[in-house]
Amino acid sequence: MDYRLVGLQAVGDISIQIGNFGVPFIAIELFGKSTALAGLMTFCIGLPYLILGTRIGRYVDGHTIRSSLAVAIYIRILSLVSVIGFIQGHNYFSTPLLVALLSLSMTVLGAGSSIYEISVYSLITRSMSADRLAYTNSYLLSATSTALLVIPALSAAIVSTTSVATLYAVDTLIAVLAIFHLLRRSDAGAAMNRPPDKVAHVGRSGFGLILKQPDLLDLVMVSTALKFFVRSGNVVFIIGLSAVFDMRPIDMSVLIAMTGIGVLLSSTFGWRWGAKSGLRQTLIFSALGSAFAWGMIGVAFWFPKLPHTMILLGVGNLAFGFCTATFNSSTATLKQKTSPSEAQAAVHASFQMLGWSALAAGSLVGGETARIWSFPAVFLSVGIGIGLGALMLTIRPARYLRLVYTP
Repeated sequence: MDYRLVGLQAVGDISIQIGNFGVPFIAIELFGKSTALAGLMTFCIGLPYLILGTRIGRYVDGHTIRSSLAVAIYIRILSLVSVIGFIQGHNYFSTPLLVALLSLSMTVLGAGSSIYEISVYSLITRSMSADRLAYTNSYLLSATSTALLVIPALSAAIVSTTSVATLYAVDTLIAVLAIFHLLRRSDAGAAMNRPPDKVAHVGRSGFGLILKQPDLLDLVMVSTALKFFVRSGNVVFIIGLSAVFDMRPIDMSVLIAMTGIGVLLSSTFGWRWGAKSGLRQTLIFSALGSAFAWGMIGVAFWFPKLPHTMILLGVGNLAFGFCTATFNSSTATLKQKTSPSEAQAAVHASFQMLGWSALAAGSLVGGETARIWSFPAVFLSVGIGIGLGALMLTIRPARYLRLVYTP
């Protein structure tokens, strides 16, 4: 295993977790716990995938991974500095102008994040043999689980003692250190510096390749639906904990750490589960498990005064982390095995463009649903929606049984 891959994955995951923790607290600190504005800013982070997803994929396929990562990190630094400036100077702006400026900054931040994420994905496929992809994807979940375990607690401590602007300053520092390390290393690895395949310059349609692969087509529909529902719940989860349970940031971090433990367990046992059960069964049962987890969270929010509500929330987050990570890892393995090497980033970007379309819509729908109805309504709807997606996998033709899940 190339530990550079783990390091690059960790930098991306740390930024994601800081963003997940930071956006709700921007809404809490500056906009009176507005779920609608939290949803709007989260929507803006996903907007570049929606508008530029396929172009980003072709860009990454046509350049070295090292140069793509450098561009991504520079964009992130620029946007993070602007976010910090607007938060610190919020008293000098009217509320509509401040919302517009922060939304613009979040959009630029999302552009950098999308280039970074697609570049890391492409690096994995360029540097790993096909028979090691499932193991590699599961192994990289260790970086994700570490971020989920460490960053929420660190973020909570920072927000509790200083402000959300300091949290984004830490993210900026991480980006600066990443670009310094990336540029100073001349031995960044053959895959990192390998010239792109000539066919990549011509451009391959990721959507066209998906349409030609029935397995990919089935999976992109289900994974897109799951992302919509999961984001609907995630975007209001932290605000819900504050509004319903009056929970402190440090207590929230403990619950989010349970998700990290679930992801860690998936990185150890998820690919073994897939190797024994087959890809189709793994996808179905991991989706059902995620639906059940959100159901538990919804029940906990519906009956917040029950004596074991915190246990229900903790178990729900643990199950969500394990099942969702296993589903995502299996999805990545299927994409990598069935996509041409010269168009890996294009296919992934097409998946992500559809996925982020769903994430963007879910951000808005989740925020508005919580505002109009209630937090329990959001979380129970998420569980039902994911369950319907799992049902779709069970009634589709069993082509997945012919796919080999190689550890």
